[in-house]
Amino acid sequence: MLVIATAILLAATTQQHLVRLRTEHKLDPAAVVEDASPMINVVSVLLGGFRGLLADILWLRISYMQDQGQVLEVVQLADWISKLQPQMPETWTYHAWNMAYNVSMLVPDARDRWQWVLNGLNLLRNDGIKFNPVDPRIFTELAWFFQHKIGGTSDIHNRLFKQWFAQDIEELFGRERHVDWERFMQQPENIRRLRDEFRMNPAIMQEVESRYGRMDWRIPESHAVYWAWRAKSFAPPEGFIRADRMLFQTLVTLMRQGTLHFDYDAGIYALSADPDRWPFVIKAYEEAMKLYPRNITISIPYLYQLWDAVLIMHAYGRSDYAQMAFERIRAMDDESGDIETLEQAVEHAMERLQWEGSPVQVYSLINGFLYQAAIERAVGDEQIAEQATETAEKLWHMLDSWMNDELRQRIGFESFDMLVERSAAMAREGLSPAH
Repeated sequence: MLVIATAILLAATTQQHLVRLRTEHKLDPAAVVEDASPMINVVSVLLGGFRGLLADILWLRISYMQDQGQVLEVVQLADWISKLQPQMPETWTYHAWNMAYNVSMLVPDARDRWQWVLNGLNLLRNDGIKFNPVDPRIFTELAWFFQHKIGGTSDIHNRLFKQWFAQDIEELFGRERHVDWERFMQQPENIRRLRDEFRMNPAIMQEVESRYGRMDWRIPESHAVYWAWRAKSFAPPEGFIRADRMLFQTLVTLMRQGTLHFDYDAGIYALSADPDRWPFVIKAYEEAMKLYPRNITISIPYLYQLWDAVLIMHAYGRSDYAQMAFERIRAMDDESGDIETLEQAVEHAMERLQWEGSPVQVYSLINGFLYQAAIERAVGDEQIAEQATETAEKLWHMLDSWMNDELRQRIGFESFDMLVERSAAMAREGLSPAH
């Protein structure tokens, strides 16, 4: 009897300790969540431990409906699961992804489709973070939405999405490329809107800029950097590699197309390169390499990125940044020892594309340089335009010399003059008033 009584006493003490820990760390699945909807709290209390079983059944049903293409029905089931398991990040990320990527594609009207994208985005920002405030997965998924769904080109209406997003940000911050934070912080209504509608903290936004350079917040990728940085702040000591990848990959995108030429009323939306982002790309990569010192999936892509930067920065007339990349190559790559000058490095970067780059990659680079040249020429920087065009022409002749007829047909290879004309037309479309 004494042994039984002692066991019961120990069990009670242990149970009280576990309950206290679960409450302190917000791990109690049946606990009432502050600011949650009444429905979620009612479900949490009434169903208790049975919620997991019901959620499993609903997940099986979702899998079946997804296979049948019944995406609207999936929305309702996912909403139920989010009420059953609000502290499971996968619930929110799946529900948001389904709305933004699947349901939106069923809607032909661009405005209505954009609303479904925003529904998915807001589900993560407003509810997913509320119930998982320190889980890096939610923040990384938000970064992905901004980088891929809004910043990318997967949707036929992507250009309109970007314009509508930029207009919303301009209403908040004004039309300047960079925010005047001193002036903004004297506008309490805009601060409230930034926090309540966009769920962003102006102090953290300024912290991001202090680490990775001034941001044009009208560009979706700038928001991807913000949410990736938030994810990193909640990462465990060993890191959260998805957030680090999102950070340096998005900074690379901003380097290649981080200067916005925008006029909503005129329908103008065009992006050109932002070479001054390059030092911050280096910083993000090298911070990740220190955190994951033996991860070759970071160090090898970084070396490739350095070689690309030698060529890109040369094309954009930034020999200082090209030299910065070359110096790091020499420190990392033993095979670069025979390359002594920046001019040799530029030539070698082109040669590398022959045996390491695909024809599609080289062709895309040529078109990118020509588009950049057309934008720079339109805004009055003839010197950079000429340098970018010259680099593109060298690459075109190199590609022309080692492609056979089958490859030409596969990638739609065109004459250099035709590519110049096509890039100029694309630049005019981006910079000309919409009809």
